[in-house]
Amino acid sequence: MIRVGNENKYTLGFTIVELLIVIVVIAILAAITIVAYTGIRERAISSSIQSSALQAGKQIAAFGATNADIYPDTLSEIGLQDTGNEEYTYIVNNSISPARYCVSVESVQSSGVSYAFSSTSSGIVEGTCVRNYALNPNAAPGTTYLKGIGSNQASSTLIATSDRPFTGTTSFKREITGSGQAFGGMTAEGSVLTSDRIHWSYEVYSTRAGTMNNWSVGQRASNGNNLGTGGSTGNQLVPANEWKHMASSMSPSEEITMDRYGGYNLPVEPGDTVWMDSFMVTITEDEYEFADGSSPGWAWDGQPNASTSFGPAKLYSS
Repeated sequence: MIRVGNENKYTLGFTIVELLIVIVVIAILAAITIVAYTGIRERAISSSIQSSALQAGKQIAAFGATNADIYPDTLSEIGLQDTGNEEYTYIVNNSISPARYCVSVESVQSSGVSYAFSSTSSGIVEGTCVRNYALNPNAAPGTTYLKGIGSNQASSTLIATSDRPFTGTTSFKREITGSGQAFGGMTAEGSVLTSDRIHWSYEVYSTRAGTMNNWSVGQRASNGNNLGTGGSTGNQLVPANEWKHMASSMSPSEEITMDRYGGYNLPVEPGDTVWMDSFMVTITEDEYEFADGSSPGWAWDGQPNASTSFGPAKLYSS
C-alpha cells in the first residue's frame, strides 16, 4: 500500500501488484464456486431423473399386476407424459410371453443424462430405451441372417464360428477363396419414414488391411424395389489383424422397409479371412453402444438371435 499526496494531506491506495493479486484471488474463488454449483446441479438433475425412471417402472409394473401381466400400450394410460424438464421413451411388447417393457427418462436440461428401468433389469440403469432392429446382432450360430451385397463380391464360405482372434462370443467368418471385394450386411426388420434417422454400427476384422465403406439396403414401400444408400461416413480404414468399429447413419429419401446394413468394397485375396460381429441398427438421432436381447435388461421381440430386441443402451463413446 502507498500514500499519495503532499506532506500535510495524503490518501491511502493500492499498488497495481496488490490489485492484481486481489483480482486473481476473486477469480479463483468464483471458479471454485461455479464448479461446485455445477456439480451440485448435475447431481440433483441425475437424482431427479433416476427417481422419475424408478417411479415410471413401478407404475408400469403395477399396471401389469392388475391387468393379467399386460402392460400399458402408452404411458398416457398411467398418466405419464413429457414435461419441460424430462422426456420419456417407452417400448413394450405384450405379444410375447411373458410380456416385456423398457421405460427411460432423459433430462432436457442436461444432455446425456438418461436412466432406464425395464422388466428384466434388477433396478435403475444408465441409458435410454432403444430397439436393435438387427435380427442376429451378435452372430449367434444356427441362424446367420448375414447377407452378401453386390455382384462383384469375392467368393467365400460364410459361417458363424467361434474361431475368432480373441476370446468371446461367435463371429461371422468369411474365408476368401477368390480375388475381389468382401461385402457383409446384417438383415434388419422394421419400417423407416423419411423423417427417421437410421444408425448402424458393427465390428469388422480382416487379415488384410484396406478401406471399407458403409452401406444400407432397404425396400421401397411404394413398389418393393431395393433402395441402396451410402451412409454419412465414407471409406474407413480397416487395419490388418485388428478389430475396427464401423458406424454410419442416414435418412431415407422415401419410406422403406429395412433389409440389410453393413459394409462393402473391402479388397481381399485368396487365403484372407474376414470376421463381422456386433451389429447395432437403431432408429435414433444418435449412435448407441451395442446390445441385443441377451444383454442385461434387454428382451427379444421373438426367437432369440432371430428377431429384433430392445432395452436400455448408453450413447456410444469412442
